[in-house]
Amino acid sequence: MSHELVGSEEHGYRFNYKNEPGWHSLGTSYGENESPTSEDAVGRATEGVRVVKTPIQFTIDDQIYTSDSQFNIVRMPIREDDRMREFGVVGSSWQLESYANCAKIFNKLTEQYPVETCGLIKHGSLCFLALRADDWDVSGDKLTSYLVIQLSMQPGESHRVLHTNVRVVCNNTLQLAIGGAALNIKIPHEADSTSQMALAADIVKAFHESKDQAKRVCEFLTQAEFTVDEALAVFARAFPAPAMPRKLRILHKAFPDVTDRVTYVKSLDDEELKNLKKAEERYEQMLVRSGNLRDMAMEKFQNFDTPSFSGTAWAAYNAATEVSDWREGRNQFESAFVGSRAQEKVRAFSATTDLVAEKNEAFAALITD
Repeated sequence: MSHELVGSEEHGYRFNYKNEPGWHSLGTSYGENESPTSEDAVGRATEGVRVVKTPIQFTIDDQIYTSDSQFNIVRMPIREDDRMREFGVVGSSWQLESYANCAKIFNKLTEQYPVETCGLIKHGSLCFLALRADDWDVSGDKLTSYLVIQLSMQPGESHRVLHTNVRVVCNNTLQLAIGGAALNIKIPHEADSTSQMALAADIVKAFHESKDQAKRVCEFLTQAEFTVDEALAVFARAFPAPAMPRKLRILHKAFPDVTDRVTYVKSLDDEELKNLKKAEERYEQMLVRSGNLRDMAMEKFQNFDTPSFSGTAWAAYNAATEVSDWREGRNQFESAFVGSRAQEKVRAFSATTDLVAEKNEAFAALITD
């Protein structure tokens, strides 16, 4: 499953949330008056999960040897999965800390930021914890952000602390949060608990600085005037025309002249002609679809529902995200968070900030700090 949550229909899924469920509608809600610490939340999600660091053994001429420098990270069987899961090989310097010990480090953050979601994913190799940060506004438009903690038992993947506007509810939303985080601090497995505690204390300060910067970026967008052509450029990046299928691309390259191309097509046998027409029809449908999405976004831009932001970069970006979030279609809710629609929003934001940076040196300096 795309959510990659540990669990089963029989035993339930290791995901808990406050307020709203995830797009996958799995897991259970915290009680109305429940305010878990990071230790409480992670403890519930990882109950009964035991991960060990065990020396690698190898055989030479029927003789078994044990390595003193190579270790395997293994999750022992759990109620939902009676197999041992091998997460990967590490060296002797890689320090394994239990989820419980890692979670304690962040208890003081949950005194200020309440737990929003917590889940165990990827066979138990990663645990995420999303804390609800203060709501903030951009020129009167309210936004929500989260402080996300990733605890890792996966070789090659650090613990992380993120500041993001993504509510993490699964593996895909975690990856989306990492990719677009304004703050992304990695905590290596080599660090001891004391240094991690010191780092956690510094994170709160860095988080506030990051939040203030994100607010300044968004406020710039509400003040930057955008022409129709600039809005079209954003929508072209967000909803790009599809690449021509290989069959058609080869045909056009081999016969750039339309007359020659038509002559060649007429020489094809029925099966080849049928396949070529199918490819052309699919391509035309995709062209129409991307054009329709750009038209929808332009209509929203020109009739933006917050008049004070009309004709701005903020209006263009939000017009694109509204098309991504609210248009109908298969799996629209999942896709808006973790799939192709999420990537549309990423492209829209990148295109918008690029255009504003081209016109405003102060903004360009802000986003490159």
